[in-house]
Formats: sequence, structure tokens, C-alpha cells
Amino acid sequence: MRKAIIIGGICCLLGLLSACQIKGESDTYEAGLAALDKKEYTAALAQFQSAAKEDGYKAEAYRMEGIVYLKMQEYDFAVTLLNKSLEELKFKHEDFEKDVNYYLGEAHKGSGNTEKAIEIYSGLISKYKDAEAYFLRGQLYLEQQEEEKATSDFKASLKKDTGYENYMNVYMAYAAKNRGADGAAYLEKALHKDSEKPEEQYQQGRIYYYLEEYDSAKKVLNKAVNAKNQDAVLLLGRIYLETGDTVNARALYQNYLRDNGKSAIAYNGLALCDIADREHDSALENIQKGLKYGSKEEQESLLFNEIIAYERRLDFETAKEKMTAFLEKYPDNEAAIRENTFLQKR
Repeated sequence: MRKAIIIGGICCLLGLLSACQIKGESDTYEAGLAALDKKEYTAALAQFQSAAKEDGYKAEAYRMEGIVYLKMQEYDFAVTLLNKSLEELKFKHEDFEKDVNYYLGEAHKGSGNTEKAIEIYSGLISKYKDAEAYFLRGQLYLEQQEEEKATSDFKASLKKDTGYENYMNVYMAYAAKNRGADGAAYLEKALHKDSEKPEEQYQQGRIYYYLEEYDSAKKVLNKAVNAKNQDAVLLLGRIYLETGDTVNARALYQNYLRDNGKSAIAYNGLALCDIADREHDSALENIQKGLKYGSKEEQESLLFNEIIAYERRLDFETAKEKMTAFLEKYPDNEAAIRENTFLQKR
């Protein structure tokens, strides 16, 4: 998520969900940030709406309302509030305007107004030549099957930002269109970069993983793991799990918990090891532990795997009950929809 910018008597850059305490700062605005951090969107909106009534806070508050609506996928409302944010800006603040326009592009894209989103990203490119704007416009061109324009923008983006993450983003844009082979060409280019530091080794391991070159991924990730890169520990654990080596996968997830404390991802990994090893009661125990610490996305994965664990334990009645509750909460989960079809036949 982009960084937010506070504008008042004093201008203060702060992370979207962090508190930058300055004299005279709005308590309601801070309360809105705190609610958003907890994903309490209705409460966040109420606080930002109150903040918008305060002198000198309209631009910031409208901006944050727009971001909340984006989170809620209420794109038309997001467009309205973000435009109001720009209208309420009382003096030139280039970073703030730039930031709001990126969110506007996202909102127009979400609402299906691709042409307007492209127009906004084109304006950002004209003014700033940002790698991000080139990438986002290229992504839209790709969705519209304008291949030459997409390729040109992706190349321009990668020229501006040669980091691994940017190469990965381009790959994922193609993969989302079921064109992973086209995206893989970009990953291959990233493999020519130096990988002496643990973070670089982790990034190369990610690339090998997406290319399904698991032996190469294990080799480079083991170097990062030995250097105590914790992201590499989790990814290597996933690779061992997916290749059927639950012994090494389990050891990595246990080591991660030992070194980092509680982790929903690690508990989920242990649960998957348990399911593969037919230790279903242990899987359910690890899932319950993970649910205490998981984000919304992590909880979705844990709850789905809970259903699988009950299925494998042949407790189909409980699995069906859990599935009903799961689909009420996550109706668009395609894996669950498919699994539910199987369950209804039991």
C-alpha cells in the first residue's frame, strides 16, 4: 500500500497505518487509521467522515475515505471521494496529488473504466516517468490485448526499476491471463542478476519456484536459509511440502516458529504436513493455533484446510457444516466451491 501524506499546518509524511503524532493532529483521523489497520471499515469511514468536517483536514480525510471504499471494492464511491480529496487541496502538494492519482487509477480500473485508468496512468508517466505507472498501464494494455503497448510499457518499467519484485510483477500480470509462459521470459532475465545477498537469494528462489525449477530453487534458498532469511525458510518449506518431503518441510516450519514466535503461515504449513502424513488430529490442532494469529487471507487458507482435515478424517458431517460456514464467509473461493461439490456426494 502506498504511503499516506498528512497535510495541515505542518506537513508530515507517514505510513498509511502508522501514527505520526504532531501538535494539533486530528484525533478522529487517527482513530480512522487505527480502525482501518484492524480492517474495521465501517468504523474507519465514520471516523474519516467526522475528520472531513474539521478545518484543514478535508483533503486527507476524503482521501482516506476513498481508500477505505477501495478496500471494500466500492469503486464508484472511491472515485468520488478521491476526486473530492483533490478538489479540497488548498495548496500545491505534488506528492499528495501523485498519491491520490494512483489510487484514482486503481478505482477506475476496479469500476471497469479502463480508458480513464489508462488516462490517469499516462498523466503520471508524462509527469514522473515512474516505473509503477508504466507497469500499471502495461497491465491494462495487456488486459485489452494491446500486446505491443503492453510490452513497451513493461520494458520501460523494468528499465526504471530493475528490482526482482518488478520482474515478478510483470510475470504475475501474464500469469493472471493464463500466459505464464510469456511471463516466464521476464523471470529468466531476472535470473542473470547477482545473488550474493540473502534477500537476493530468496528472490531468485522465488523465481525458480514460479518456473517450477525446484532443485535450483532449493539450492539457492538453502543459502538464504543458512543466512537466517526467514522468508526463505517459509518458501523452502512450501517447496519441500509440494514435492512430498514432509520431513524437511516440517522441520523448517518448526524452526520458523522457534525463531519468530507465533505465525499463522507456519502453523498452516505444519497442518498441511500433518494432512499429507495422515495425522489429522494434529492438523486440526495446528489450524486452531494458526487461527489465533492469522490475517484475513491466512485465516481463509486455514479454515479451508480445516475442512480438508475433517474430510480426510472421514468426518463428513462436520466437514459439511464447516463448508457451509466457509462459503457464507468466502463465497468466491473457487477451490471451496469445487470441494463442496465433492462433499455433497458423501
